[in-house]
Amino acid sequence: MALTTIIQVVFLPFLFIAYCFYKYTHGHGSKENGSTNQDFVKFQRSYFAPYFMALFSDWLQGPYVYQLYSHYGFAQGQIAILFLMGFASSVTFGTATGPLADKYSITN
Repeated sequence: MALTTIIQVVFLPFLFIAYCFYKYTHGHGSKENGSTNQDFVKFQRSYFAPYFMALFSDWLQGPYVYQLYSHYGFAQGQIAILFLMGFASSVTFGTATGPLADKYSITN
């Protein structure tokens, strides 16, 4: 099965589910009387600007890591598996470590 077919078979249904979840959660009273808390909006703007800059800089390293693997003699398919396993482990362990860190933090 080609990689584009796998992406279409896996990604598109998840995209649809995420969209449905978004519409469901934003359509059932998530805003109180149509107003927003201005302090929260200010916090979001001050948080997301540095967060997205850090995220973008992380994305920039991808081509360089690919070139490094290529330089060491890895085939394109092997590099793809390395990237895939890195993302999969991030999803698997990142989902669990956040709540564990909150549960067992020193300040609790």
